[in-house]
Amino acid sequence: MRSCPCEAGDRSCAESAETAALRPAALAPEEPAFEAGIPIETLSLYKTITYVTGVTLTDQIWYLAIASAAATTGGIFLAANAATTSAMVYSYEYVWAFCCEAPPGPDGVVPVSATKAIIYRGISMVGVGALTLAFGNTVASAAAVTGAIALSRTAVYVANNYAWNRIDARAPTAPAETPWSPW
Repeated sequence: MRSCPCEAGDRSCAESAETAALRPAALAPEEPAFEAGIPIETLSLYKTITYVTGVTLTDQIWYLAIASAAATTGGIFLAANAATTSAMVYSYEYVWAFCCEAPPGPDGVVPVSATKAIIYRGISMVGVGALTLAFGNTVASAAAVTGAIALSRTAVYVANNYAWNRIDARAPTAPAETPWSPW
């Protein structure tokens, strides 16, 4: 079948049409395909549970050690921090998986994204800063707690993503075989 407008008997057009028809199958680079991993909503939930557990504990240590109103608001901070962090992390993980997740590398593991960690640090710092101020801490105390928490949350966040990306490693799938055809 011809794909270009040619005059009847025009050999060069017929040859180029045949070559073009064969070229994509013969020269198209195969992009690696991987099996489906853990469903997004499940993986987001697992990442949220493990991350929130880690950061709630480290956040509480920083809050109790640094915050000016920690003696009277420590328990309330713990509960509010766990609830807001859970909602923020699950939402962020779920949306990131749809919009921005990198494809798995050659080993089937999705790389940990520095961009993802930096963006979430900003969101996280706003949330923690707002909570510490809402519970009657001074601006200086809230800033110190937020800074300390940002450092420990970054470490927990990267470790958590690294671990879950390894757990969710995907096996490569066999490339689909295209039947050979001279046409």
